[in-house]
Amino acid sequence: MPCSLKPHGVGWSAATGSSITIKVVADNTTITAATYNNASVPVAANTITFTVVSGAKLLDLALVGPDELVKIVEVCSDGSTQLLDQFNVYQPTEGITIWGQP
Repeated sequence: MPCSLKPHGVGWSAATGSSITIKVVADNTTITAATYNNASVPVAANTITFTVVSGAKLLDLALVGPDELVKIVEVCSDGSTQLLDQFNVYQPTEGITIWGQP
């Protein structure tokens, strides 16, 4: 399966050690900062990549932009995307819980 994240209650899960790439898809909204497991994650071209750690950890995205359709997607290994969340009204932050599983 090309996507690493699987639905898990109100969040997502993936195997511990998986490399995950998340992208914000929108006309004008951008990621200004990101953290995962309380550590800063570099942002490049509205995209972040991090390695899943064990247990329930928070991915937090700081966003700037107008009211518009914003999609948070996983970029899968085959280049396809998987929708994780979307919204139409500006949100300054977006938090997603990711459970690292053995």
